[in-house]
Amino acid sequence: MSLIRRGAAALLLTGVMTLTGCVMVAEPRVTRLPSDGSATAPATPTHPAPSPSVVRLPPTEAPSPGNTTAPQSGEVLECGGRTVTITAGAPSTLVGDCPQVEVEGGGLTFDLTGATVGVLRLAGQQIVGTASALGSLEIAGNDCDLRIGSADDVTVRGDGNRVIAPGGVGRLLIQGNGNTVAGPASEVDEQGSRNSVG
Repeated sequence: MSLIRRGAAALLLTGVMTLTGCVMVAEPRVTRLPSDGSATAPATPTHPAPSPSVVRLPPTEAPSPGNTTAPQSGEVLECGGRTVTITAGAPSTLVGDCPQVEVEGGGLTFDLTGATVGVLRLAGQQIVGTASALGSLEIAGNDCDLRIGSADDVTVRGDGNRVIAPGGVGRLLIQGNGNTVAGPASEVDEQGSRNSVG
C-alpha cells in the first residue's frame, strides 16, 4: 500500500472515530431549590392548556349487547354551554345548553332530546340519533339515521343517509346519492341522484 493510501486510511479512521464519539446523550434535568427556604413561582407550562369551552368525553365501558340505544344512568352529560364531542365509548345522552355537538365515528347512538343544540355535526358511518329543534345539522358520512324536531339549515354530504324532521327544515343542501329527508323544506339544493325530500 502506498504512503498516500495509508495516510488517507488513517485520516478516514480518525475522522470516523471522532464523529462516533460525538454522540449527544441527554443529561438528566436537575432542579435546585434555594437553600434559604423561600420558594420561587412555578414555571409557566410550555404547552397551552385545553380550552374550557371544548369537552372531549372520556371513554366509558362499552354498552352491553341489546342495550345500545339507552345509556346507563351514569352516562348523561350536562353540556353547560360548552362544545361537546361524542366518540365511541363516551356518554351519548346530553342535556342542557349545547352550542355545538360533534359526533365522530361509526356505529354510534346518541340522544339530544333533552338538550338545546345550536349546531350538530356528524362525521362517520351508521350513526343513529335523536334531537329536538336544531339551528343547523351537518352530516358528512354514509348510512346515518336521525330523527330531529326541526332545523334551520341541513347539509347532507354522503350516501344513504336519512333525516326525519316532522317540524321541517329551512334550507336543505344534499350532496350525495340515495339520501332521504322526510319533512317539509323551504329551500332545496340537491346535487346527486336518487334523493328523496318531503
